[in-house]
Amino acid sequence: MDGVGVKRPAETPVDALTVGEVGYVVTGLKDPEAVHVGDTLTWASNPCPEPLPGYREAKPMVYTGLFPIDNKDYENLRDALDKLHVNDPSLVWEPETSVALGFGFRVGFLGLLHMEVVKERLEREFNLDLIATSPSVDYHVYKTDGEMIDVRSPQDLPEATRIERIEEPYLKAKIICRPSIRVPSCSSLSSIAALRPT
Repeated sequence: MDGVGVKRPAETPVDALTVGEVGYVVTGLKDPEAVHVGDTLTWASNPCPEPLPGYREAKPMVYTGLFPIDNKDYENLRDALDKLHVNDPSLVWEPETSVALGFGFRVGFLGLLHMEVVKERLEREFNLDLIATSPSVDYHVYKTDGEMIDVRSPQDLPEATRIERIEEPYLKAKIICRPSIRVPSCSSLSSIAALRPT
């Protein structure tokens, strides 16, 4: 470790970071993929027996395909996703091909707002012209032989005779409105969010 510090708002080196302090660590690490948000840092000479509990990795809930309008921009799109991933570890992607759209990436987001922000950043900061497919979610398909598979596209579904049931994520929520707010306002909010008022 080459040093530690805090931001006040400029980076200011300090002798040590203690419990409850937020700061940065200078490691000289060349590969940002080797370290993840929530990793436990410890001493090589006196390591902690196990990582600190409580941190869960962000899990994408919405997926969309991002394809460059010009196929020559495929490598630029991959590089741009790599650069965004350094500051946004919740961003995940894998290569995807489409007969109609060519080569692109299936990108996972925390939600629709996250998707819009990332797409906008890719277009503005990296000068990419992109086509985004309709957002979708992962489905859990339970087959008749007991196996459960994750399905991200209808084309990946097994034959209908081999499917026992299909599960999709949903949100169960209660919308609580103050008495001064009219009922139609709460009802329109629930219909926008595709929820049923209770």
